Amino acid sequence: MFIYFTNQPSAPTAAIAQTLQYLDDTFVESICFGDSVSSDNGLLAVGAPSFAYLNQTHSGMVFIYRWDPTLGAMGEYVLITQIPPPVPVLNGGFGLTVGVWNDIVIIGDNQRTIYEYQIVGLVASPVLLDQPPVLITSHLGADGISIWDQYIAAGDSAFVPTPSSSGTTFIYDKDPITPI
Repeated sequence: MFIYFTNQPSAPTAAIAQTLQYLDDTFVESICFGDSVSSDNGLLAVGAPSFAYLNQTHSGMVFIYRWDPTLGAMGEYVLITQIPPPVPVLNGGFGLTVGVWNDIVIIGDNQRTIYEYQIVGLVASPVLLDQPPVLITSHLGADGISIWDQYIAAGDSAFVPTPSSSGTTFIYDKDPITPI
């Protein structure tokens, strides 16, 4: 995965500032490191949905980095923690989609689940998030995910509530009592 700096008045073209890689001496197959990425406010989430965790092939993993402006020539991201799937399963794909807003990370997988974590220091703490009722054919969590303020958007191209529709975007309001 490459980190680019593009908003430099003295350098109008993009330049590679840092390369992030997952290195493992026991490398057997691709873990799909960087299949999904999201960053905000100095926090970077990198999904690796094919990572093998607890002997479950392709169960997935999410790597969390924090920006350190004191490193390198212009600053660098530093790995602070890894978030494993809560229940690792074969082909679970945890980290297939990721989203970051402030200190909140949201994660989608192949199991029709959306997860939320709050990053405090070096710790990723899970936050309970209600799940919509979906069918076994659903792609919830695998088709795209985003977060802003108290709202999470998750696409599901296979959820068809009416014959004339071709997919659904679920909007989660994490704080329905307090409007923004």
